[in-house]
Amino acid sequence: MFMVVHMTSTSGAGYRLLPITLCMSVGLGFTGGLMHKKHVLPFSLLVLEAVLQILGMRLMMQLQTVASGFQVKGYGFEAILGLELGTSSATTVMSAVLVFRPEYLAVGMGGIAQFRTLGGCTGISICINIINKYTAADLALSQLPLSAAQIKIIQVSASIIDGFTELVKTTVKSFARSFLRQAGAMTAFSGMEFLVSFVLLEKLLRR
Repeated sequence: MFMVVHMTSTSGAGYRLLPITLCMSVGLGFTGGLMHKKHVLPFSLLVLEAVLQILGMRLMMQLQTVASGFQVKGYGFEAILGLELGTSSATTVMSAVLVFRPEYLAVGMGGIAQFRTLGGCTGISICINIINKYTAADLALSQLPLSAAQIKIIQVSASIIDGFTELVKTTVKSFARSFLRQAGAMTAFSGMEFLVSFVLLEKLLRR
C-alpha cells in the first residue's frame, strides 16, 4: 500500500513499517515478564492478543487510502499490531513449557514452529490472492483500455504507471480498495482467532 497508494519508495515503505517491528520487541519483553514474574495466565494473554489484533486491523481500515500521504495516526495503529505480534509469539513459546513434558518439549516446540510457519504462509497466500483478484477486477472495469496482460504487469510492478496521470489515478484507487478488502478479511480471521482461543479454556488454568 505504501509504495502504490502513497507513492513511497522501497526504503520509505520499510521505514514506515518500523513501528510494527519495534513494538513487537516491546510486546515480547513485556509478555515474557508478565508470564515469568507475575505468573499471568497464558489464556488471558492469548485473548488479549486476539483483541489487539482485531482492534489494530479495524483501525487500519479507517485510514484514508489516498495518494496525498500516509496519516500519522497510522503509526499508532501499526504499534498496536506490533504489540499483538510480540504478545502472541511470547505466549505461544512460553506456554509450551506448561503443556509439554520435558522429554517432549523439543518435539512440541518444533511442532509449534511448523504450525506458525504454515499459518503465516497460508495467510500471505490469502492476502495476495485478495489483492490480485480485486485489483484485476477494478482495472478491468475501469475506463482505460487495459488488456489482461497489462493488468498482470501492473500487479507485478506498479512502478510502470509513473508518468501516466490517468493510469496512476485508476491504479491507486484499485489498490486502495483492494487493501481495504484485504484488511477486512484479516479482521474477520482475527475475530475467528478470538473465538478459537476459548477452546483452550480449562477448569484449572495453568500458570
